[in-house]
This record gives sequence, structure tokens and C-alpha cells, in this order.
Amino acid sequence: KWIKLGKLAFADGAYGLASERFRRAALLPPDDAESHILLGQARLALADYRQAFDEIISGLKLDPAWVTKPFRPIVLYDKKRDRYTKDIQDLKKVLALNPDDPILLFLSAYQMWFDGRRREAGPILKRLAPTFPHKNVLDSFLRALPGAGRI
Repeated sequence: KWIKLGKLAFADGAYGLASERFRRAALLPPDDAESHILLGQARLALADYRQAFDEIISGLKLDPAWVTKPFRPIVLYDKKRDRYTKDIQDLKKVLALNPDDPILLFLSAYQMWFDGRRREAGPILKRLAPTFPHKNVLDSFLRALPGAGRI
């Protein structure tokens, strides 16, 4: 119920309300990846990058196979897709000012990944690998990279 209500609020551009509804969903058992991922997406829309990162990581820890799902963040924006573009541009601007920030790098790669640009996300994810504190999460992306299974 809370996820459905959160998606409706998100589609209306009420990102704070969507965030609250996804947060409520995340508090209910069973603790599932989707509520955390969606909460992270709402926090990203609010430019709360640290919280977005924490929630997305929580979701990916719950379901490492999420990286193979056909999730498309832009769909959450419904008819407000120009806002999605703005949110991605805002993330890029903050990243340009902080080019070595692992949180911003991860969020950027994450968005690319689920925009269907896995090949672009790959080098960023590989760059993060040596020092990234959530190795299992990062490994799930690296294993799913195009051509990762080839020798």
C-alpha cells in the first residue's frame, strides 16, 4: 500500500511525500529491497544524496539481484520526465564540484546503469572498487557488466 501511494506522490512531483511513504513501506515487514530503492530515488530527487546512497545500498544488500531487474527510475517521474533530466543534471553538477566523492560517483553510475547505460557506468564502478565500503554491492554490478562473464 505505501509503495503504491509513494509512486503516486512521486509521479505528482511530491518527492517529500513520496519519500515519507516509501520510508513507511521500508519499516514494515518484510523488509524488501524495492521500498529502500524507491526511497533512495525520492531522496535523490530531493538532492539528499547521502540519504539516497544509504537507502539504495540498503536495498541492494537486501536484493543483490536488483542490478539485473528492468528497473527504470525515469518511469517514476511519469509525465514529469523533464524533472528527471534536471535531477540527473543537478547530480552531475555536484559531482563536477566533488569528482572524487564515492557517494556521488556511485549514484551517478547507478543512474546510468538503470538508464540502460551499463557500459558507461562500468568504468565508474571499477574505479570505486578498490576502496568502496560495500564490496558485495559493487561486485553484483561488476558481475552483471556486459561481457563480464567472458574471458
